[in-house]
Amino acid sequence: MLWGINENEKTSKKIAEELNLSEQRVNSIKFNALQKIKKTKYFRMLYLEMNPISYYPTHDLQRIPSGNNFNKSSPVERIVLEKQKQEKQLLKKTLKHIKSTF
Repeated sequence: MLWGINENEKTSKKIAEELNLSEQRVNSIKFNALQKIKKTKYFRMLYLEMNPISYYPTHDLQRIPSGNNFNKSSPVERIVLEKQKQEKQLLKKTLKHIKSTF
């Protein structure tokens, strides 16, 4: 899913259809735009403010439950997913900031 500022989320396929582009080209444009946004001073300041110290919590691996109801994602996977979620929120804030300056 892609997102817009103050708009409904759309898939890259839907955006490609609306702009008469290939889905691959839309993904390429998205990738390049995200790289540019991540290089902005504003994004870096927000990122450092949000995560001044990074650490991995310890886990007692001897107490891993067994059975079908066990959540199979590892602690590292959960941390990575949380970091991705935080980064997406920062990207949205940065885009809103950029939009407000124009």
